[in-house]
Amino acid sequence: ITQCNVTGGTVSTQGPMLVSSVGGIAGGSDGKVTDCTNSASVKRPDKNTADVAQGSGGIVGWNKNLVDQCSNTGSVSSNKYAGGIVGYNTTNGTDIGTIYNSYNTGAVMGDDYIGGIVGCNYNTVAQCGNTGSVTGSGNYIGGVAGYNNNYTNPSTQEFVGTIENTSNTGAVTGGDYIGGIVGQAEDGTCAYSYN
Repeated sequence: ITQCNVTGGTVSTQGPMLVSSVGGIAGGSDGKVTDCTNSASVKRPDKNTADVAQGSGGIVGWNKNLVDQCSNTGSVSSNKYAGGIVGYNTTNGTDIGTIYNSYNTGAVMGDDYIGGIVGCNYNTVAQCGNTGSVTGSGNYIGGVAGYNNNYTNPSTQEFVGTIENTSNTGAVTGGDYIGGIVGQAEDGTCAYSYN
């Protein structure tokens, strides 16, 4: 997906779906999303009562490949896994989920795993910046990433959660595990980033 622009309006899930991802450009992506912008509000209004991962992102809800040179100005809200660019960044077992050279200015709101760029990160975030406010009522709230960790797939291949050359100037507020860059760094690396 390249050079797509969503202007205004609302992108939202509807109904009591436990497993659903929503994004300004794509709900989920195993491919490449490049040079896209979103200014629509992205919402996942229904509560996830089970411990099921789903993502809500200004660009992509659930990313398993590449998001590059994208920007979001719309607000993003979800009870879990909300990010200004990507809600949940992981791998398909082969490709590395990468968020690169992307920027968010929209407000990001939710309960747990809320980040200015990505809510939950298991792969790579680099050359990204956030200026939007990040607000969570629960745990794991960060200016760039709410939660950062490594990921080991069933074949025991490890993917390192990496955050580098990122910045945040937006206000960050939450309940517990709150950081200007990362709310909770369970494992992985964070380098050359500032708040």
